[in-house]
Amino acid sequence: DGKNPLYERFKKELASRQGLQLDGKNPDQLGVVSLVISAAGSKIAASLFTYPNEVVRTRIMLDKHKRQEMIPMYIHLWREAGLAGLYRAFFTNIVRVVPSSAVTFVSYELVHNWLLMIYGKRKK
Repeated sequence: DGKNPLYERFKKELASRQGLQLDGKNPDQLGVVSLVISAAGSKIAASLFTYPNEVVRTRIMLDKHKRQEMIPMYIHLWREAGLAGLYRAFFTNIVRVVPSSAVTFVSYELVHNWLLMIYGKRKK
């Protein structure tokens, strides 16, 4: 389907906890709050894995000593500040990116469901 697998997993888990079956016949059965929680959860989970790379990339761009490679910069940051150095400003970033991610995913779902209501589901 091309959507974010983490997001889809969060949606299925929330639907299951609510006693709902996401089968595509009633695409709007999962409420907006559940969609927001799914989007936020998937963005936070993904960020836990990708954020250190963003920190390293940023530090490479700003580095005065011109360490232009990822691995040496990871080692430098680890020695300089440990794990905390790789997650510096993580929560600030989450506060910035989670709302936009939630808006994007929920908007997609609502427009997608609205289009399905208007035009129906096409057979392949």
